[in-house]
Amino acid sequence: MRLLCCGLLVAAFALVGCSSGPRIAPVKGRVTCGGTVVTSGTITFHSDTGRVSLGEIQPDGSYTLTTTNPGDGGIVGQNSVTIMATKVGGGSAGYASFEEELKGKNKITIPGKIEWLVPEIYSRPETTTLKAEVEDKLNEINFEIPK
Repeated sequence: MRLLCCGLLVAAFALVGCSSGPRIAPVKGRVTCGGTVVTSGTITFHSDTGRVSLGEIQPDGSYTLTTTNPGDGGIVGQNSVTIMATKVGGGSAGYASFEEELKGKNKITIPGKIEWLVPEIYSRPETTTLKAEVEDKLNEINFEIPK
């Protein structure tokens, strides 16, 4: 009898443990901007639960989301989406002022210009208008962003 009670108790704990946490479903897709493939960056799905799912944009524009384990997907439900995709041009070395250049010292590094591959508005949760509904199935969610 004691063995049966212990077995039922273990089964009850296992069932409770299995039901905790948000539902996650596989999500993949592709990102283009102005008809051009976005070749690098990060896409983030912000769920209503407060958790995020991330994907690295590949050179062919594809992404696969990860929430807990690599490639497991996104949180089921409505998500706000941000995309951070930039390219930084080469920097250069220069002088702080013409006087410093004449003296030949205090050379500084001038950073390269940042080019947004996807408009900056889509890079922050406060300004993005991108949304995605993750369903409890295999999801293919593509983003075709205007330039």
